[in-house]
Amino acid sequence: MTDMTAAKKQRIRYRAKHFALDLRNAPFDSGLSLYQNTINELYDGSSRIRLCLKCGEIDAATKLKKENHSCALDFKSFQVLVTTSWKELEDFFLTQRYAKALEAIGVDSDIREIVTVPSETTEEVPTSVKEIQVTDALVTEK
Repeated sequence: MTDMTAAKKQRIRYRAKHFALDLRNAPFDSGLSLYQNTINELYDGSSRIRLCLKCGEIDAATKLKKENHSCALDFKSFQVLVTTSWKELEDFFLTQRYAKALEAIGVDSDIREIVTVPSETTEEVPTSVKEIQVTDALVTEK
């Protein structure tokens, strides 16, 4: 199992927002079908996070509830919040499953390239006053 880095979470959040926009613009029949299929694919009832399929927001299940989220309040008779996990989100949004789902509603997969997430690197932080002054001098010279 791979680590869920901040970079991966950021990429997933970005894709989820765009996915939600594409769902809103889909024809009713294919969009509705994709809503249901996505809920079935992402649902993990024991998880502690939720995804809103209407706006793409991802947050803790304790914060993103049908009682307080505006999208869920607008769609009382239709489920737009899905309880899921970062692993399920990664498997969907950072693989070809995402592109194939969009192709099903007519969004060209050439537009949606699957981008890999670079590994996070650590940057050396100057520890002494002299190192900070040298670093600042180099930055201002550029």
